[in-house]
Amino acid sequence: MEENNDKSIDLYFNAEQRDQETPEDDNNEPLNDLKEQLEEIYDARIHFMNAVNQIKKRKVNLALIIIQFFSRYDITHIIGFLGAGISVVILQGLSAAESHFQSTLLIGVMITMLMTVFLIVTLINVFSALSDIKRIKQGFCTMGYQIVERKDSDDESSDNSSLPPIIAYKDNVNMIRTIKFPDLQNKKYFVTPVLTLFLDNNNPYKVTLFDDMPRNITYEYKSQTFTQEWKDAICTLVPAAMIIIFSISAYFSYVAYTMLHQ
Repeated sequence: MEENNDKSIDLYFNAEQRDQETPEDDNNEPLNDLKEQLEEIYDARIHFMNAVNQIKKRKVNLALIIIQFFSRYDITHIIGFLGAGISVVILQGLSAAESHFQSTLLIGVMITMLMTVFLIVTLINVFSALSDIKRIKQGFCTMGYQIVERKDSDDESSDNSSLPPIIAYKDNVNMIRTIKFPDLQNKKYFVTPVLTLFLDNNNPYKVTLFDDMPRNITYEYKSQTFTQEWKDAICTLVPAAMIIIFSISAYFSYVAYTMLHQ
């Protein structure tokens, strides 16, 4: 009788314990799923890092070069340059139609100045792209970890604001280094805590965030080539539009100059 009572008590206790643990397990399922996803992402990035570092000089396709050159305009730059260019060239056309040729030439100078600024911005983007392309082709690939520090709320000197995040990583000689998280407006914020970095061979503090490069870049392991699809080359429409605007303006200026010197 005592043994039967002990068994019944144990069975009741185990059943009650399972009932209590089930809701907690259900509540932890989303966290477990997130943990599994993060582990998969981390393992994939480590595999990518090891595979890339085995090749000293990787290749890139032509589409990647063109896309990286012309995908780095900020949206405000695109709207500003195209909006201003179209507006001014329309004004220049109306001036030429009304035979105000001196005004037409003056507006042509304005278009030239606008195009000069656009060219400077484009060259800055091209040099930035060249640095990034060089690093992904020849640089050391490593993992960067986002570190966010918060000031102690109990500290009287604290203003309760979060400190800017930093990225910690190891260089090719296992030295731990840190850099500030990009704070420019056109830089992305990364939810994933582990980032892929490419380091400059001459300066480990010059870093390319692979995740921050425009458009989707894939790496073909067999050919050791970074590639982008040609459909993303739609970004070239921005410089093409600016060249068309400048050509129309140059034509109006030529007509006005010819008419003034007849």
